[in-house]
Amino acid sequence: MNRRFTHLVAIAATVLTPAIAHAQLGSMTYQYFKVQNVAANHDFQGGIDGHIVTGLVNTALGPDGLPVVASPAYSGASGPITQVNGSNELLWWTPNGSTILADGTGTIAVPFSGISTGFYATGQSSNTNWFRTAIFQGFINVSSPTNYNFSLGSDDDSWLFVDGVLVGDNGGVKGGSPTTFNTGNLAAGNHTVSLFFADRHQVESGITFDPTFQVTSTPEPASLSLVATGLIGVFGAVRRKRKGL
Repeated sequence: MNRRFTHLVAIAATVLTPAIAHAQLGSMTYQYFKVQNVAANHDFQGGIDGHIVTGLVNTALGPDGLPVVASPAYSGASGPITQVNGSNELLWWTPNGSTILADGTGTIAVPFSGISTGFYATGQSSNTNWFRTAIFQGFINVSSPTNYNFSLGSDDDSWLFVDGVLVGDNGGVKGGSPTTFNTGNLAAGNHTVSLFFADRHQVESGITFDPTFQVTSTPEPASLSLVATGLIGVFGAVRRKRKGL
């Protein structure tokens, strides 16, 4: 009886112990842009917030797949964001042929390496004349419904969206200290990942992104019920045997 009890307890431990789930994101495509440091780009070269500013953009992407500026306008040090289109989407990643230009495309491995500092426009050794902005995109496959954690830091703004929903709100003109965020519960299957970055001040530029997407997940309720029923039966058997001694 003790052997049977030990065996079932081991099964229960296997089912009840949280499992580590993984979602793979080995690389992302990127689109780089450069924004000229001129008066026309008035969202750039404002004040320094010095900390993460949440709520600068809405929780869902706009009709053109860009972050939407939230209302009311931000009144902090970096000032209100006003470079938007008719849908209130940010134009920091939209070339206009003069002061905002495309600056290259390609693929980057994740976690990001070598762009945590000095992430300047192509051919530039500083952000005196041009600020870099970027869009990174990729896909993850989730094996089971789970909440996933990731680390994101940026100098200055960065926002991570999964399936068009904001899960990493890292806005503001600030240093790039990495912060842990959570995706919320994701269903099993493929999910799009979109990461938007903008350097808006002449004090450094960089981004770090570690999409480990590793988290502790809990078993299904049905499994818990079956294990609990089995353990109750074993406990009862052990008790009856002890009474009969």
